[in-house]
Amino acid sequence: MEKRNKAALTVLLLFSAVLLLWSIFPVSRRVALEIKHKTADLAVSYSDIRTLSKYLKKGTRETLAVCRANGASSVILTPSEMREGLKEAKSAGLEPIFKADRQKQDNLADFPAGARILFVNNEVFDAGIAVARDLKVCLVEFYRPAGYEGINKKNILTLHTLKDRETYSLSTEKLKKRFLRAWSERKTGILYVKLKFNTPDPAAENSLLLKGISGGLKEEGAILGVFKENPYILGGSNNIKAVKAAALLAALLLPTARLYLAFKINAPVLVRFVVMSACSLFAGLIISGLLADTAFMLKLEEFRGVKLALTLPVLAVFLGLCRSEKSVFAGKMLRYAGGGGGVAIKARATTLKEG
Repeated sequence: MEKRNKAALTVLLLFSAVLLLWSIFPVSRRVALEIKHKTADLAVSYSDIRTLSKYLKKGTRETLAVCRANGASSVILTPSEMREGLKEAKSAGLEPIFKADRQKQDNLADFPAGARILFVNNEVFDAGIAVARDLKVCLVEFYRPAGYEGINKKNILTLHTLKDRETYSLSTEKLKKRFLRAWSERKTGILYVKLKFNTPDPAAENSLLLKGISGGLKEEGAILGVFKENPYILGGSNNIKAVKAAALLAALLLPTARLYLAFKINAPVLVRFVVMSACSLFAGLIISGLLADTAFMLKLEEFRGVKLALTLPVLAVFLGLCRSEKSVFAGKMLRYAGGGGGVAIKARATTLKEG
């Protein structure tokens, strides 16, 4: 049995080393891209700008200029705002992002070729027109998209924003941290900041919010500008199916080995603890490395197997112990005590046969 355990441990170490080396490739490529590309694009909506203008007692062009001075680079426009807002945005030095809504029957052909489009509810429609006009699709991260399949991945841009209720319920400081984390942790290119109007002084509060986010981005090494090309979507492996299969194997095998070796290694408690911790560490590094592609953050791809990873290792260890420790399980009584009726059910386990 000792030889079998040593052989199993050797195979485990070799398999882990192969997966770890494999996971290093997408991580190193992603790191190289993040070092090279540092653009962070702060966006506000034109409808918010018009509301803010009332508090600032300024025209929309002047308000856009104020937002520009506070770090904003882009403005989000609906089709109905294009005629007025596009001219105002250009005058203030802001680049447009156009919002398209399927339910409102917006026509993608009305937008300029090569424009950035934010689809309402991440629902991409008329993908053929989007491809023909080389439109850049802004997808909100961690929100399941639809209809994106025909879009070239190089034309998919990452965007982070908050729901209206979060914008109004969170403090300015917490909002700032949320947006900074989106860029520092995931290099989300476009940060769409919805302005707050439920404060005593919305003009000062929103100025503080934009300044706080833009200032924090600069401190973290970001370059404020217009995000038009997303290099991070190509930061992982080209064979996404193989990557997901390898991640699933790591999620199943390493936890199983961790639990099994904890029982079978004939070594001091500290050594077994180190072995278990190493298995957990390797599993985390391998899985996070293999899935270090923005496609997973945008839910263009998903890692399927979480339930299997949580249940199969425990089941495998239990069955292995049942097989190897027959004397422990043979002839034992299984008792089930019922509820208020006090009913008890007994069953005698059958002696396990030699495998």
